[in-house]
Amino acid sequence: MAEQGSTGVTTRQMVGLGKNRLGYWNAVIAYGGICGAAPIYAGISLSFAVATLPLSARLAMVPQDFLYWTFQEFMRLYFELYPNLRVVLHGDRPRNEDCIYISNHQSNMDWFIAVLIAGEIEGSGRLRYMLKDSLTMLPLFGWAFSLHGCVYVSKTSRQNRGGAAAELVSRTRRLGEDGIPVWLVVFPEGTRYNPVRYPWQLHESAEAAAIRGEDPSNFTQIKFPRAGGFACSVLGLRDRAAAVYDVTTAYTVRRPAHPELGPHRPALCTMEAMMAGQFHEIHIHLRRTPLTELPNTDTELQLWLVEQFRRKNQMLEQFYSADETDDDFNGGMGEGRRLRSSVGTTVACALVWNSLLGLALFTSRGRRLYLASVVVGGIGGTALAAARLVLLQGRYR
Repeated sequence: MAEQGSTGVTTRQMVGLGKNRLGYWNAVIAYGGICGAAPIYAGISLSFAVATLPLSARLAMVPQDFLYWTFQEFMRLYFELYPNLRVVLHGDRPRNEDCIYISNHQSNMDWFIAVLIAGEIEGSGRLRYMLKDSLTMLPLFGWAFSLHGCVYVSKTSRQNRGGAAAELVSRTRRLGEDGIPVWLVVFPEGTRYNPVRYPWQLHESAEAAAIRGEDPSNFTQIKFPRAGGFACSVLGLRDRAAAVYDVTTAYTVRRPAHPELGPHRPALCTMEAMMAGQFHEIHIHLRRTPLTELPNTDTELQLWLVEQFRRKNQMLEQFYSADETDDDFNGGMGEGRRLRSSVGTTVACALVWNSLLGLALFTSRGRRLYLASVVVGGIGGTALAAARLVLLQGRYR
């Protein structure tokens, strides 16, 4: 019998793995390919950064963006094609423009949703994420994200939040001033919403809503949003970005789902479960708002953001209570169309990265370079990132 937690949900239901042995090995193979290629990606990224030092910031970012695009296409093989995932986009269509991308946050797969949407315009290379500073210590990818132009946010005391906010505005503004193409991805909820595993999130969200004079019952499918990072991104990119892309993501799970969250809402969506084929469909709603229509002050931006998340909550409530048996199921999101990757492009990028991995593992010189990338990029990069994090926290303490 599978182990049960305090909520009565089995471990297999929570993680979404173990449904069958084939799904488990699918995830193992996918993880092996992606994690195995990570040191190679980090090594090439660092090489590009050094080689382009004499160039302007915009020109230096061109090879970084191309490298990132090929790696995202490579990962689509494991996350989309391999598990036969169906992705449906509702609402507005993405455009070839700079934007601020905001979304609800319920899974460690949410970053991949941005890849799928940007892929519609072959623009996944321009994705930059607003990340918490602790992620700089992530081996290899922590500093590689920084080279790609991602913006790190440091947690600070209330007394010094103004100084940190000013620096965050400066970092985002620099992207625009340097002319770097950008889709800045922001998750205003901060941490992922998972009330089954973290029941305290409901209380925390309700308390935050009440402090702002909002009805907590309007935020049951999502967490009450924090406006700090979003407001800084708007102020920093107002002269550069054309619009805000407001994205609402809903995952549907192969039975069994979690009974307390709706007829087809998972208790937890993970990358492992996605690669194992436990999630068969994702519905995405995109609402485009020109940046010129947004207010100018922090307070007004907070109110605007809260209103968008109130709409998200209504949309998700309707989606997760809808009848999934309908062949044209859309969960109340309106007419949609299926997003499909370019199979040829995805397979070509996968062949390139897997070939590089093969050369690294099965040639003596390749193994030496690969080991050096792991040691320098993993241990050394993490140590440098940790030192930077300590310095930043001391600066704003």
